[in-house]
Amino acid sequence: MKSINLASGCLKINGRLVLPNLAVVSAELDSVNMAEVVTVDLAGVSQVDSAGIALLLALQQRSSAHFVLVHAPASLKTLLGLYNLTEMLPITEETV
Repeated sequence: MKSINLASGCLKINGRLVLPNLAVVSAELDSVNMAEVVTVDLAGVSQVDSAGIALLLALQQRSSAHFVLVHAPASLKTLLGLYNLTEMLPITEETV
C-alpha cells in the first residue's frame, strides 16, 4: 500500500513514521516535488518517533517554501514540544 499521496498542494502521509518504516516512506517521498507542497496532512499517521521528525525536517529543507503540518498525531505534537521544534515544523488543525 502506498503511504503517500500528493494532490492540490497537500501531501498526505499514511502509516507509521517510525525508524523501521522510514526506508519505504522515504523512497516514496523521493519522487515528490516538494515545491508543490503547501500542507502535509498527517491524519493517516498513527505513530511518529524522532526518526519520523528527522524525515519531516528533511522534507522541509527540500521545500522551496515552508509547509504547515495538519492533523498531526499527539505523539508528534509532544515530541516537537520536547525538542523545541514547534517553530520549524508548525502545526495547525485547519487545512490550509
